[in-house]
Amino acid sequence: MKGKNTKGRVNKKLKIVLLIILTVAVVFSSLFFYIFSYRNVYAIVKGTKIYNSQYYYEAVKEAERLNYLGYDPLSSDPKMQSLQRMLADYAKNYTISERLYYLMGVQDGFTASNAEIEKALEDYENNIIKGSSNPEKDFQDELKSRGLTEKDLRSILAFDIIATKEKDKLTEKINVSESDLKAYFNEWGSAYGANGKNDEQVYKNNYERIKQDAINMKKSDYLDNYSRTLIADNVKYISMDNVYKKFMRWYYQNFLGLSVPYQYQASN
Repeated sequence: MKGKNTKGRVNKKLKIVLLIILTVAVVFSSLFFYIFSYRNVYAIVKGTKIYNSQYYYEAVKEAERLNYLGYDPLSSDPKMQSLQRMLADYAKNYTISERLYYLMGVQDGFTASNAEIEKALEDYENNIIKGSSNPEKDFQDELKSRGLTEKDLRSILAFDIIATKEKDKLTEKINVSESDLKAYFNEWGSAYGANGKNDEQVYKNNYERIKQDAINMKKSDYLDNYSRTLIADNVKYISMDNVYKKFMRWYYQNFLGLSVPYQYQASN
């Protein structure tokens, strides 16, 4: 009888120990998954996550606009990292302002239809595979080199569509006067063929194009200023840090005794 009681107590203690171990394992697993759920998060804006893939997408677009062909946002090449730093501020500000425009657009009731997303995806793909002998493979390879999956890209394009609709709403009433047009042409006339001899005729022949270009430039200048104000007004809702970056800083500094890589450093 005594042996049975002793065995019962041992079994009870064993169950308690196993329960404690299981509870600790569940807590640590939950904490681990919570921390690592932020592994690919670049920034948090008004409670929404911006992923690294979107940041890379904007950085590559800007690099292409500046004719930095072959730019790789994931490269470990020191020369490429120098270029990364140069593009970092632009990509950061643009990505954050785009998210703010997107959130404003959602609030204003704008959406991105499947047809709009498919059209944007088709345009993006066509730009990449132009002249390719193996379009599908080249497209997938290019996405991989940019740190993107097709799912990531569709999500980014949907954000872009809604943000663009919001920016169109903000600039829909912007126009230019005749004096604005003349001033624009005096500065940029050479782009339309003006050479100082036939400027008036060039102006008349290209009037609609000049007007549209001048309006687009005015809208772009307006949005540049608006974006800076938008970020400044919402700075308390923007965080470039998260639990994963904090964990990696601790890991490098306290566990490995090494300097923290750039991507994990705290950023304003």
